[in-house]
Amino acid sequence: MIYLFNLSCFAQFTVEGTLAKNANQKIQLLGFEGIQAYLIEETRTDAKGHFSMSYTAEDYGIGYLSISQVENQILVLAKENISIQANALSDKNNLKFLQGKQNKLFNTYTKEFDINQNVLGAWQYLAETYRNNSHLKARQNSLENILNEIESLKKVNQHLIQKLPENSYIQWFIPVRKIVSDVSYIAQNQPELIPENLTAFRNIKHDNDLFYKSGLYKDAFEGHFWLIENSGLSQDEAFAEMKKSIDIIVENLAFDDEKMNQTGEFLFQFLESRSLFEASEYLAVKLLNESSCTLNSNLEKQLEVYRKMKPGNIANNIVFDGDVFKSGTKISVSNLNELQSEYYLIAFGSSWCPACVEELPKLQEEYANLQQKGVEIVMISLDTSKQQFQNFTKDFDFYAASDYKKWDTQAVSDYYVFSTPTLYLIDKNRKILLRPNSVERAKNWILQNL
Repeated sequence: MIYLFNLSCFAQFTVEGTLAKNANQKIQLLGFEGIQAYLIEETRTDAKGHFSMSYTAEDYGIGYLSISQVENQILVLAKENISIQANALSDKNNLKFLQGKQNKLFNTYTKEFDINQNVLGAWQYLAETYRNNSHLKARQNSLENILNEIESLKKVNQHLIQKLPENSYIQWFIPVRKIVSDVSYIAQNQPELIPENLTAFRNIKHDNDLFYKSGLYKDAFEGHFWLIENSGLSQDEAFAEMKKSIDIIVENLAFDDEKMNQTGEFLFQFLESRSLFEASEYLAVKLLNESSCTLNSNLEKQLEVYRKMKPGNIANNIVFDGDVFKSGTKISVSNLNELQSEYYLIAFGSSWCPACVEELPKLQEEYANLQQKGVEIVMISLDTSKQQFQNFTKDFDFYAASDYKKWDTQAVSDYYVFSTPTLYLIDKNRKILLRPNSVERAKNWILQNL
């Protein structure tokens, strides 16, 4: 029997160079997979600053050299041998590519493009000044000349891209990088171009390995949704645009489990961190209902928060199997229903969670105000040490409970807790009213609505 192997993925390509001022230092070659960077190879420069490493065809995409996580240099890992020379990796102006066709072209393009963009920015600033200054407005000939220069510079940018080798990695990469890098400028200076930028992002094939290995993945998704958020649309219109983008992203990634899981989890957490809950809920339900992919258990648990624990649903009663303290004193109470309150703010946290140590003491500061609104606070601790639990909660006047089982605590499972701190506001019938992402948001909502 004859077995045929694709040997191209095992082909080795070298990355070498001399960095005289970086002698005897650790240097790393890294690549990208989605939002994550990964180590390809690591070595040390010799006494003269020389180094040599290798990469394979599977690393095809954008990579970078890194020294002490401070000095970095982008490389195009385009299945070619690469050789660089500079005094130091941080010396960008004098860094030369001695070998590597696509890297030489990319380096030349970047320098020309950066100069062109700086000049273009100056002309655009001048044009805005002429448009907005009452004394300069009348000088139409001058403004027309400025606008002609701007159009000429834009054509130069297009010509630079057109000169790139057909079907090369940099020919794909540079226009996509421009879509990503333009976000902030467009939002601040040319909002009329927002629809064009959104369309360009949506037209990127999000499952494309070129994109996945580009190092642009994280910035592209964050920039896209940030741009929608800051586009001047009404809240309903903005969420409609976000949902449209989510539909396209999920459709693109539906048949690639690895990319779907990484992208879905990252995007979900990003939307949550921006308090874009309508969009994160839409994404969660969309992913849970997507039959073409298999979600990993951790992501599925995070997403189930919206399906099982959304406002309006009824939460489980919480049984106190371990210790319950109030104002530092141990009390006897068996479950949440015995506490007899109109509302409960349930806070999951622990002494070993840095965010909890910062956030949960704020509950103590607001306790008196919240009690006046009929809200009782109940902390469910994930501590495993009784001593640490007591030390952390001794100054809390509200209820604090722990069975010392950490993530195996029944309430943690019942309330789909996957990170701490996690907060829920429920009423006396255990109807979920809110899943706030901070004590501040919980307080503001309670003061306005109860």
